[in-house]
Amino acid sequence: MIEQCLPASSRRYYIRLRAQKHEEAMERHREQLISLRRENAARGALPSGKQLLAEWQLSEEFIGEMALGFLDAALETCELFQIPLDLNLSACIEKEIESYIEVQFRHALRNRSRSNIAAPVSTNIMDSFAGRIRTASFKILNPIQIRLERAGVSGTRRASGPGNLSKENKESMALEMSSAEQAVLGVLGETYPEKLHIHQLAPKIVPPLEQKVLFQAVDGLLSRGLIECVPMRDFSGLVDAANILLSPEGVRWLKQSSSQVKTPATATVLNVLIASPSDVSAERDAVEKAIREWNTNHRKSMGIMLEPVRWETHSYPAMGERPQGILNKQIVKDADLLIGIFGTRMGTPTGSAPSGTSEEIEEIRKTGRHVALYFSDAPVPRDADRAQLDALEAYRRSLGQQGLYSTFTSVEELHRKVTHDLPKIVNDVIEKLRNNQIVAPVPKQESTDPQPAKRVQPVNRGRAVRFGEHVELNPKEMELLWEAAKPSNGEIYHSSTLDGEGIRVNKRHFLDGADARTASEWLSALRGLEDRGLIEALSEDHDFFKITGEGYAASDALEEFARWNAHSITLRAYYMNADPQEQIVACNGIIALPATYFPDQVSADGLVSRGMKEPRTLLIEGVGASPNISWKPTDVEFVDETTGKVESFRVGGMEYLRPSKLKVPIDAWA
Repeated sequence: MIEQCLPASSRRYYIRLRAQKHEEAMERHREQLISLRRENAARGALPSGKQLLAEWQLSEEFIGEMALGFLDAALETCELFQIPLDLNLSACIEKEIESYIEVQFRHALRNRSRSNIAAPVSTNIMDSFAGRIRTASFKILNPIQIRLERAGVSGTRRASGPGNLSKENKESMALEMSSAEQAVLGVLGETYPEKLHIHQLAPKIVPPLEQKVLFQAVDGLLSRGLIECVPMRDFSGLVDAANILLSPEGVRWLKQSSSQVKTPATATVLNVLIASPSDVSAERDAVEKAIREWNTNHRKSMGIMLEPVRWETHSYPAMGERPQGILNKQIVKDADLLIGIFGTRMGTPTGSAPSGTSEEIEEIRKTGRHVALYFSDAPVPRDADRAQLDALEAYRRSLGQQGLYSTFTSVEELHRKVTHDLPKIVNDVIEKLRNNQIVAPVPKQESTDPQPAKRVQPVNRGRAVRFGEHVELNPKEMELLWEAAKPSNGEIYHSSTLDGEGIRVNKRHFLDGADARTASEWLSALRGLEDRGLIEALSEDHDFFKITGEGYAASDALEEFARWNAHSITLRAYYMNADPQEQIVACNGIIALPATYFPDQVSADGLVSRGMKEPRTLLIEGVGASPNISWKPTDVEFVDETTGKVESFRVGGMEYLRPSKLKVPIDAWA
């Protein structure tokens, strides 16, 4: 993927921008495809090659639009982070886009062969599709190559110029620079030409910055070329820096600024809890959109920032009490106001209230914090749950004596109403805070960021389990973690395209050619590693992951894991006073799973004893059915087709695992 071509500090922004372009293109493609099929159905036409060709042309257009979108995201990222588009970077971007186009056409051709519009698709139509790929790929790639050449030449000309920033570039850089970066740059301007170590820089910044925020600010300035330093990094980012000094570009930038970089102003952050049952997801998005638009229009003038809080993004796994009680502690208690939305459902009872939403509303209301409720008056669907409707109507009537609520008939109307109401709601909340009329935490002070959406912080959905020495993973989780830990960057890429999802680690595509069952197992493994805290998402779309410290510790226990590329394995049995037995079994791969152990037992005298739960095991994949043999293997042998090496093991029996695996324990005493 293109993000591998870019510096680490810019990847999060690129991934966010790429995801936005993908969603926009995907939505347009869906609308066009639905429209095409509706037109065909309206004519009463039978599925035909002409319709298949029209749909294939839509696929070509989508792939082309996505390729151009990836290029636009890459060029915008390079411009934002001042990344020179040299020959190496240009070639890397071109190669990745070319690879994307090739993979997408291959998937589209394979999916079209099992299309449900005309089954089976005739050979001549499939040949026609395959024949179009080369021409379509050229039409997509050629303008991309031209744009890359132009961008590279333009960048070279700018680099060879006098080095003075234009007013537009200067304003753009100031707009994209975070408040922490501005604070660091201001201190370095005051102490120039003195070189500072990171621990000398920290106390000079007022108000103080958290260590992590300080490191991110220094890293951001370094990526822009505004400072010079001796950076030290580990897998999680910058951890130290010495000899920090303004670069010549940084000095010019400060001199040419209309005013010196000042200590950033602080903004009062109000947490806005968006509460609703599960049937109004589009409405929840509309409310969040209205909140972010309010920030754009009022944050600077009022010194207030609204933070939309949703259970999907702000909650994390926890145990010990009822689910709603956990959510109350995690997201409700710190909310400064609540916006509630109801459609056709009341929600699921919690044991303490008619639904989780109503319990959240009551928790906020009883402390005097502001509650704004919106009920849908849109036509009720025929399949709506009557019991839910009755419960919702009873709840709505009960609110008539407690205050006012508003109604809406569409998502657009809800967005307009929330946009109209927010200024009044915020003024009411601020007034209550000033008069100490609510029982709520004092809003925290945070530095304002001119464009927070463009500076994506790592997303962590929480860690369900804290691992110690003994980490038990299933085979798919083992292999995914083992593969990701081999390269130095420890990265996993998860993508979602027109033809489905993909997982890529270290140039290996895990879902390429996988059947539905296997693909589900790999996706579950990815989620399992994240839920255990062994990997963490570095983007809000959860398509870019890195191994955590716990993940590397767990991977250290996978030293005995191995994978071989083998298409057959020979099972043998050697028993005393009996003829040798042998059978060859076809397969599609073999992995070795590490031994697992019971927790250590410590006796009163301090002696530690350790019991083996399961020995190191060979897992032979893709065997189809259980071998028809009456004996137990004592030896196995196979050829690794990648290296040509013959591998052999003494084993202790065999177990068939449905639907297509053999489990063979390795004899540890052989």
